[in-house]
Amino acid sequence: MRRDAAALAALLAAAAPAAVCAQPASPELSQSRTGPQSTPPPTPSFAQPTPGLTPPPADRPAIPAPTGGTLVTELRIAVPGPPNRPAVPPPAWRPPADAGDLRLDHRPGEALGEAWLRRQFALNGVPGAGVPRALAVVQLANRAFLGAGFINSGVVVRPSAAPGVLDLAIVYGGLASPAGDLPPLSVEWIGGRSKGLDAAYVEDRMPSARRRPLSAVELERDFRLLAEDPAIRTVNADLRPGSRPGEASLDLAIYPQDRFDLYVYYANNRSPSVGGERVSAGGLV
Repeated sequence: MRRDAAALAALLAAAAPAAVCAQPASPELSQSRTGPQSTPPPTPSFAQPTPGLTPPPADRPAIPAPTGGTLVTELRIAVPGPPNRPAVPPPAWRPPADAGDLRLDHRPGEALGEAWLRRQFALNGVPGAGVPRALAVVQLANRAFLGAGFINSGVVVRPSAAPGVLDLAIVYGGLASPAGDLPPLSVEWIGGRSKGLDAAYVEDRMPSARRRPLSAVELERDFRLLAEDPAIRTVNADLRPGSRPGEASLDLAIYPQDRFDLYVYYANNRSPSVGGERVSAGGLV
């Protein structure tokens, strides 16, 4: 009997460690351990997107044109230097978009002149509105001149002796002498050699430089054609503002193309006693 009790006690003692090892580890202990009995950390919770799209921000309200101030009762428009051609914008041109409650319009083929400018003021309630609103129309009209390519033309506000009278002048810009005897369009030869060209050759290929109002669209077209001239290698242009409104000067730096002349001469009109045939070749650079 004692022998059976001792054998049972030895069996329980040997089985006790196996029972302890077979117990599952606690979550805290298994997450800090490595090995086959470790468990991965819990998956973090991600933000859940809200259903639908975020609504776009509301459009900003249009800023109204300035009002108030001294009331404009009369509008005077002068043209000090008449243009030598109508200031007609390019066919695809459109006036600037509405600025607040101000607007401009343009009829196809219409010149930007006194009649057009008076109609723009009438569309925006001038005369009959305050000076700030009238000046806002002037700024919008100047944007129209610039957008149409007339880079140094526009509307200038002049001092007025009478209250309530807005005195304006339409300035049609062009090229003018910058100072002294300097020409409005100057031609400089890079390297100091014209290589058979002269200033008249260049000026004849820039007809837009003689027009008033000066158009950047036409000026760029003439410049591109001049740059493609086979007698010219490179050309650089510099348009500089003048000392008065509407004045500018244009400087062109020309690098002429190298010029050469090659020839071959053959003749058999001499006596055979002195050599009946002659062959020669030459060239000029």
